[in-house]
Order: sequence, then structure tokens, then C-alpha cells
Amino acid sequence: MKNNLPPFLLMHAADLSTSMEGTIRESFLEKGINSISRLIQTGLSHAGGDESPGLFQGLDARIKLAFLLSFLIVISLKHSAAPQLAITGIITVGMILSRLRLRWIVKRVIPFTFFFGFIIALPASLNMVTPGKIVVPVVDLSMDYNFWIYHIPRNIGFTREGIEMVTILSLKVMNSLALSWLIISTTPLSEIMRALKVFYVPDGFLLIVTLSNHYIFSLSRTVLDMYQARRSRTIRPPARGEGQRWIAGRMVHIFERSIARYEVVYKAMQGRGVSESYHLPGFFPMAVRSRVAGLVMTAVGILLLFI
Repeated sequence: MKNNLPPFLLMHAADLSTSMEGTIRESFLEKGINSISRLIQTGLSHAGGDESPGLFQGLDARIKLAFLLSFLIVISLKHSAAPQLAITGIITVGMILSRLRLRWIVKRVIPFTFFFGFIIALPASLNMVTPGKIVVPVVDLSMDYNFWIYHIPRNIGFTREGIEMVTILSLKVMNSLALSWLIISTTPLSEIMRALKVFYVPDGFLLIVTLSNHYIFSLSRTVLDMYQARRSRTIRPPARGEGQRWIAGRMVHIFERSIARYEVVYKAMQGRGVSESYHLPGFFPMAVRSRVAGLVMTAVGILLLFI
């Protein structure tokens, strides 16, 4: 009878350990897919999951949503470092009083701030984009150059005005992300949807957001399951072409599963008589604590506008 067992199953334990020394290296794309899936799953699982008896956990969702929208407007309007640092302090105090894990939030906020606020905007601090006094020289050319509508000066470097602009932009990105994490971590999604309903957000938008939240979580979990299943069955590092074919095949598989999921959800909604309107239970009368917090937040926001 022909033996169809793989060769590695017929090897002795000593020979197997000797022939398979080292670690399995992951490709850049595999690491990226795994990291993004874990980030999405971790972020969605922590959304509204902190039920500690803190400050923001006990406030009305309408107050928190108004606080989020108003302070995002203030962050976008202020173009100096002093009010941005003041907003950073206010958000930090809010997190401390809400008993949130600052280290966990900082680990999520800083990488996005560094990439979207600093790295992307850093070239704009050169004197080719933002004229001003050069404080950090980069390169000295033999002469000036004119290329189409662009002027390349002889001395290229980072200007004081450009560095200030990048710093303020980084603070804006950091404050916006931290403020969003503060509200999301202390408010369940259902409460956010109810608050948006009070602010006359269209029903169709609320329905799409609610369904998308559950679907994105399910999709990220599916991607992680496929990745871990492949890792558990891998003994030697796959060839580059094999890894690329596997990733392309998984993309097609996820796309097919998405279409099938859409059809199932749509038929289930039709069977339950779901209409275009999004019905949500109403709010109880706002507590005195939420009213006082709303007045204090309004006063602080107006004060920041005059700094």
C-alpha cells in the first residue's frame, strides 16, 4: 500500500527539530493585515465598554455628544499652541476623572498622531512650502531653480513658521483623537445613536452606522481567524509567490462572504418588516448633574475661543 504521509511526519523528533530551526518570518503585508484587524477588533470591543463609576460615564449622552461636536469645532478654529495645550489638559483631566486607562489610550492615539499629524505634514515645514527663517538647514544647492510654477531656493531647510504649523497640526490631530476616544470609551453605541437621533440625524445614516459597526467587527474577527488558522498550519516560511496567492485568495473569499452576508441580512430585515425609519426609545429627563456639566463645558468652550 502506497504511503501518502508527508515526509515531515515520518521523521524522528531530533531530525525534525534540527531541520526546522529558526522562526517563521511574516511578510510586511501579513503583519499589516494582522495589526489592522487586531486594532479594529480591540477598538470596537472597548467602545462604550468602560463602565467605571467615573465622570463621563454618568453624564447624559446628549451632553457628551454636544461636548464632542463643540470642542471639535474649537480645536479646528484655534491655530495657536496655547489653546491646543489647554484642550489637551482638559481632555486629560476628563479621562482621569472618568477612570480610563490613560496608557491604553495613549498607545492608540500617539501612533496616529505621529503619522497623520507629523509625518504627512513635515514636508510642508520646508521653506519651499512655508517661507520663513530657516532654523534647521537640510541641503545647500549651487543655485536657485525654477521648475514650472515651483521655486526651489538655494538653501533648503525647515523654517520656524513651518515647524510651528506642524506642531499645531499634530496637537489638533492628537486632541481630536483623544476627545473621540474619551466619548467613545464612556458611551455605548446605542446611546450615541439615540443622541444623534435627537440632533435630527437622518434615520438612514443611523441604520447604516449601526449595521456597519457590527459588520466591521465581524469582518476583522474573520480576518484574524483566517490568519491564525494559516499560522497554525505553517511549518516553514512560504515562498513569496505562495504568500501573495494566499492573500489574494483570502481577499476574494472575504468579498464573497461579504456579499452573502449582505443578502442574508437584507432578507432577514425584510422578513421582520424593517422600514426606512429608525425607531429608538426616548431619553429620560436630563439629570441635574448632566445639566451642570453641560453649563460648565459651554463656559469652558467659550473661554477657549477667546484665548
